[in-house]
Amino acid sequence: RNGLEIQWVRSHGVRNRHFYFERQVGAAVADYEPRLILWFGPPQIFGRTIPGNPALKHTPLVIFMGQNRRMQAFDWREPDLSLFNRGKALAYQLIRGPLIARACAVAHLVVTNTQETPDIVRRYIAQKNRAEFDTKVFPCPLGYDPAAFGFDAQRRVAVREALGHGPQDVVALLTSRFAREKHATIQLVFDGLMQALKTHPAMKALIVGLGDDEMSVHIREVCTSPQWESRIHLEPFSDRTRLSELMHASDMALFARPSISCQESLGTGAFGIFSDDGSMDWLLESDEDGCLFRTGDSASLAATLLDVVGRELDTPNREAVRANRAARAVRLDYDHLIDRTLKKLSDVLGA
Repeated sequence: RNGLEIQWVRSHGVRNRHFYFERQVGAAVADYEPRLILWFGPPQIFGRTIPGNPALKHTPLVIFMGQNRRMQAFDWREPDLSLFNRGKALAYQLIRGPLIARACAVAHLVVTNTQETPDIVRRYIAQKNRAEFDTKVFPCPLGYDPAAFGFDAQRRVAVREALGHGPQDVVALLTSRFAREKHATIQLVFDGLMQALKTHPAMKALIVGLGDDEMSVHIREVCTSPQWESRIHLEPFSDRTRLSELMHASDMALFARPSISCQESLGTGAFGIFSDDGSMDWLLESDEDGCLFRTGDSASLAATLLDVVGRELDTPNREAVRANRAARAVRLDYDHLIDRTLKKLSDVLGA
């Protein structure tokens, strides 16, 4: 369908640790006699049989890495780590590190999705091979599907009207997969959001991704009280179409850790409010596109939200400003990112 074919390969591992041990991917890929391989799985071990397959030895290979500090600790020697986090860092180095190093050695291009990813990956590369690794690194953020998340002014008007948002309402979006490992981050963002809502009556909120977990139950209990039910709209985990609609309805989107939804929200023209931990700030080329709050500080997030609300209310033509933000975000859509990556690969292979 549409030139794509999906082949299932059996693997064994631990799903919530994103670890998939396999013995067949290299052979399965070789059967296609590919002209190019895009490998998204080195840290997950899935694809570990690609580097050793002799039939693929001369096939151009691009690998993709997105390690960032919001995932876990990566250096077990880092001071002030708990015993648990020190063990996770050491396990990552011992279990995943060797394949990451091998994949980087055979790859023609190493696409890194956050600013800090190259430094994290470099620690698994032998000192003598780091100079070569550095020449292969191609920084490229995660992107968004322009067909789903490109700006649509009519969609924005229709969804805002359906949700009961008026022209003077300023709507903040909190969206996440409410997985247990994200609960602490979600709680922090929720606390900052609630502080701002209590302060500014023009603010409203959309909270998307709720499930049946403990955090979701807590948020529902707070937000469905008479005080908040007219100002906070709750949605379960949504498909891409509905998520795009809700991003269009929002004026700003809050993210405390990297996510594909960061780029998707920017694609719809929403103002991005991101943590300043270094993993997302490169997505914002202009102060008009977004701003940062102090990592781990809900009061900083609340203050940032209130500042953005004031700026929105003082903007004469909010819809034109939003359309301009969306136009600048086009550089992050998949079409543009793919073109950049393939051009870089062409340059590398030509050299």
